[in-house]
Amino acid sequence: MSEFSSMPNLERLILRCCVSLIDIHPSVGNMKKLTTLSLRGCDKLKNLPDSIGDLESLEILNLAYCSEFEKFPEKGGNMKSLWLLDLKNTAIKDLPDSIGDLESLAILDLSDCSKFEKFLEKGGNLKSLKQLHLRNSAIKDLPDSIGDLESLEILDISDCSKFEKFPEKGGNMKSLTELFLENTAIKDLPDSIGDLESLTELCLSDCSKFEKLPEKVGNMKSLELLDLRNTAIRDLPDSIGDLESLEILDISDCSKFEKFPEKGRNMKSLRELDLKNTAIKDLPDGIGDLESLRMLSLSNCPKFEVFPLSLNVIDAHHCTSKEDLSRLLWHCHLNWLKSTTEEFDRWQLSAFIPESSGIPEWITYQNLGSEVTEKLPINWCEDPDFPGFVLSCVYRPSCDYSSAYIFCHDFKCELNLHGNGFRFRDVCYHECWCDCHVNFKDSRDLVCVYWYPKTAIPEEHHHKYTHINASFIDPVEGYSSCSHDKEIIKCGINVIFLGDQRNHMPMLEHPQNSGDNGSALQDANGNVHGANQDDEHYHIPTLDLLGNFHDNGSALQDANGNVHGANQDDEHYHIPTLDLLGNFHDNGSVVLEDTLGNRKRRCDDSLPDVVEEPHCKRLGAPNTDLLL
Repeated sequence: MSEFSSMPNLERLILRCCVSLIDIHPSVGNMKKLTTLSLRGCDKLKNLPDSIGDLESLEILNLAYCSEFEKFPEKGGNMKSLWLLDLKNTAIKDLPDSIGDLESLAILDLSDCSKFEKFLEKGGNLKSLKQLHLRNSAIKDLPDSIGDLESLEILDISDCSKFEKFPEKGGNMKSLTELFLENTAIKDLPDSIGDLESLTELCLSDCSKFEKLPEKVGNMKSLELLDLRNTAIRDLPDSIGDLESLEILDISDCSKFEKFPEKGRNMKSLRELDLKNTAIKDLPDGIGDLESLRMLSLSNCPKFEVFPLSLNVIDAHHCTSKEDLSRLLWHCHLNWLKSTTEEFDRWQLSAFIPESSGIPEWITYQNLGSEVTEKLPINWCEDPDFPGFVLSCVYRPSCDYSSAYIFCHDFKCELNLHGNGFRFRDVCYHECWCDCHVNFKDSRDLVCVYWYPKTAIPEEHHHKYTHINASFIDPVEGYSSCSHDKEIIKCGINVIFLGDQRNHMPMLEHPQNSGDNGSALQDANGNVHGANQDDEHYHIPTLDLLGNFHDNGSALQDANGNVHGANQDDEHYHIPTLDLLGNFHDNGSVVLEDTLGNRKRRCDDSLPDVVEEPHCKRLGAPNTDLLL
């Protein structure tokens, strides 16, 4: 490239993706005011001139994706103002010792440098270094001097398949907050790891040789996330209970893990505990003391026998304890009704139940086809014991599962309350994803149960409405990301009362005698609904909800934990719902999944509409997650 002598005042030089650029003229060192030099994507560039060290004002040097760049110049250490050096995805093998003289360097990125094998011994001189990225490099170890990096906050060594041992002096990095060691050959950690007093995230997932955490791990009082997914770990030290700030503990896919420590109940900040695909059989009695625990994943734990009840989110795919699962679902239903009438006034709850035999018996008014209309009880709107309606339909999916990797359950119901010349119309819609229908290739009918709270209906014309109509329809093209066709077989509606019987409508009480599985619903006359002991499809698992609210309520989540964003441009879609995706098999297994219910209002040309703020805006729209 031609010389730069005529540009002494140039401050930024961007030469990205210049595929024909082979070298840089030595006169580049004359640009004393240059602060940014980007050569990103110049894949034929092999080196830089020594004069690069004369760039005393240079702050950013970007050589990322220069795939043939092999050697950093020795005099590069003279760039005293340099704070970002990006060398990711280059052919560089090592760094000169002079790199240690870069006193302002804050970020050094060597990710995806497949030939980079050894970090320089004098790297400990980089006193300003905050981030060191070595992901997917050929590095085998780190020098003891790494402990001298007193400002280092992020150290990423993930996907370094040859990295076997974390240095003992690594515990000296008092500012380190994030340590990523995923998919390395590491077998253990030194006791000094407990000295990382600022560490908030420790990730060891996919370290197939990692077997044991050091006892001193409990000293990391700031640790919030511990990821041990898919390791060879068999147990946890008792000191795990001393992690007073730990919020997320992931031990999933650890096939040898059998027992959760008794002292684990001391982790008062723990919100999410993932134990799926482990050999665990039970949890200690004190698990209920985990007052912050909201999500527990136990799917594919065939030996698991006892479920705690104080949770918002449970993933229990293919667990054998259907008695406990049915008890969970019963508690879920009762607590939702209680929260609607007493405290929160802002939830909607839904359940998709594959392999079900039909609409639950306690949904009183049922009709063949896709539409049902019933008369509202007298003074329904003024009754404090009326929390809302229950809507249900049986539908038959007609999609081909053979080529699908995940199945989307979707629901759309047009709800109309009308009478005395007034009408309130709402379109309830939500969707959720699960792989159980795909995995088990089951095309039997599914049941959707939808709890619709009274608080979603504007109060102004409550006393005018005399009838309620529910029409279950397929989502229209473009309105749903799930385009599977379905046939509505049957539908039903019920008005729920608590405490006593009103207008011959069933009320719900906690069943005193519900059989072994506690899965029945009882009305005011003592009649038990859905307690047929011969039909396992009535043994619906439930969950006890304590209210785990999120401020935005703007995303939906599938059973694998993948987040699907709601439409951020349309606030009418941001309605908080609580979805239960129940997957029943012969062994009583179940999955319940949370999602955001998207709803929108429509105008009616023939009757005056009630114009109100969207339900989410009137109620503040906190969201609660439920995943079974």
